[in-house]
Amino acid sequence: MKITTLLPLLLCSTIYAQHPRDFIADDAMSVLSIKDGNAINAIIETIYEKTESTSAKVEYLDIFLSQFIDDPTAVDLSSELLLVVEPTVLSEGQPPAGMFGAMPHMQIICKAKEGRTLSVSSSSWLKASTTVDGWFIASGDNKVNVRKGTGLSEIFETMPDTQAGWVIRFAPLWQQFGPIAQMTGGMFIGSMNKPDLSGVISKEQRNTTASARKAFKALTAWCATIEKFSFGADIEDFVLTTTVEIESKDKSNLTIDNGSMHEMATYLNDSMVQYAMSGDFIRQLLEIDERTFDSIASYASAPPTFLISSMRLLANVAEENVVAYGLNSKNGLTLASLIDVNNQVEYLKEASTAVNSLSEQVLEEFSMKLSESKMPHTWDISMMGEDEENQNMMDAVVHPGDQLRLKKQGTERVAIAFGPQAWRAFGSPYATSLSQVIRRHSKQVEIDFALAVDFRDFSTGFIEILNEINPDEQAVLSQSPSAKCSLLYGSTLGGAYVEAQLNVMGLAILFAELDALD
Repeated sequence: MKITTLLPLLLCSTIYAQHPRDFIADDAMSVLSIKDGNAINAIIETIYEKTESTSAKVEYLDIFLSQFIDDPTAVDLSSELLLVVEPTVLSEGQPPAGMFGAMPHMQIICKAKEGRTLSVSSSSWLKASTTVDGWFIASGDNKVNVRKGTGLSEIFETMPDTQAGWVIRFAPLWQQFGPIAQMTGGMFIGSMNKPDLSGVISKEQRNTTASARKAFKALTAWCATIEKFSFGADIEDFVLTTTVEIESKDKSNLTIDNGSMHEMATYLNDSMVQYAMSGDFIRQLLEIDERTFDSIASYASAPPTFLISSMRLLANVAEENVVAYGLNSKNGLTLASLIDVNNQVEYLKEASTAVNSLSEQVLEEFSMKLSESKMPHTWDISMMGEDEENQNMMDAVVHPGDQLRLKKQGTERVAIAFGPQAWRAFGSPYATSLSQVIRRHSKQVEIDFALAVDFRDFSTGFIEILNEINPDEQAVLSQSPSAKCSLLYGSTLGGAYVEAQLNVMGLAILFAELDALD
């Protein structure tokens, strides 16, 4: 399918009858809606064809539906498809259903293609089915109870108006499944305290168990505060936008003000990676104990433990901050940051003390030597390679003569720059990738974290560095199309909000080009 043929499917909305939604019970716990599966399959197929993938003909929704329907190709994906979780009501005289009551059951509602019939897959947990006004209804209960009320279930009041939407009324689900989760979780954590061969439970194992118990307790306490989850997914111009809204039982008196964060984001020059954090969010992260940081660092990028204490001291005199990373052969690795601070003099003093006190550990951990420069709050950077080859590689990433510089910016901010002395860390205000992410929801969401990353920009910069290190093995990666992605997290008056955007076409093309370089 050509992209020009597919675009109308993406840009034109379709009005769907409410009829399939009329079947949903008033007390439904969860509803997943897929409005136009044909358009979704076409989008995926086009992306694979554009990248010449062998998976171009895979119908992913058919694979999903095969769990429930004997012949998923008979489902009319141009009509709305609903996957529902409803409470199970015991019939009069039916025996009790266990210590936690009758478990909820699943229901699927869809329409068959013209001239085709639908039946339940023998391997599914669906037990009964019927057809009403052309709609196939299958249930995990022994009997299909078709709702005959007027109006729609209230669960649709918060259903996102997207190609795919999902609402979970979490409170009634947690009321039933919470005790099960607490019992099984408690048993699992308790089993962690196993003695070694000597019959003694080590101190490290006790600490690990204590941390797990603390985290599990915090998680279950948080679950008890949640009323509802809403998920939405849309694809437009091959950009996938997913949203998550978490509605809490207790509403907040939140004051939304992202003005300073947005303004600072407009000054960032490098666009490879840009992110912003609120002061409260940073302090919450830094409350995590050092053992947890160590475990995170073992499989993900996290600050070394020796930096955490210094970061905690600085976080007490700082608020919002924005950061940008760059990587290319001209400037090597660069970092630029703007920080709102309570006291510029105090922050610069604390930061300088922290850098000087950590110089030996930075040298040991990163092979980076920091030497105080003649300019205040400035350090000259030297990479200390193990041999000539290692030194050349380090110098390609962090150039000889680079500096770490801290200085006042205006009256309430501090600027941090890591890179060449002639490099401009900040520019005139403009609509940066990060500022655009922040601006989209700046009036509705108090933003804690926002991220904008261009994976193609990162990849081309990385390739440039490799070419500089290995001049005899030159690799070429095109500058387009973009592979920009973003993530935003924050608080609303009702709870919390998350948005993620992925340029799925740009990422697919980039990955195909990278595979071709191998």
